[in-house]
Amino acid sequence: MNIRSKASARSTAVGVAYKGQTCTERGYSHGWNKIKLKKSGKVGWVRNDLVHTADDDAHTCIPEDEACHNG
Repeated sequence: MNIRSKASARSTAVGVAYKGQTCTERGYSHGWNKIKLKKSGKVGWVRNDLVHTADDDAHTCIPEDEACHNG
C-alpha cells in the first residue's frame, strides 16, 4: 500500500508498505492513520482500513499496539 504525505488519497506517495511489515501508530485523522515503518523509519499516512493487528494477517501493516484499533 502507498504511504502518503497527507491524510488524503490525492496526496503524494512518500513510500510503500508491504505485507508483513510492522509499524507504530503516530496519529489519526478522519479515517487515516499516521504510521512509522519499523525497518525503514518512513513516516506517512495510510487508510485506517488497511492497517490491522497481528491477528489479522491478511493485510499489510501491523501495528504493535493492538488496542489502537479497538473501539
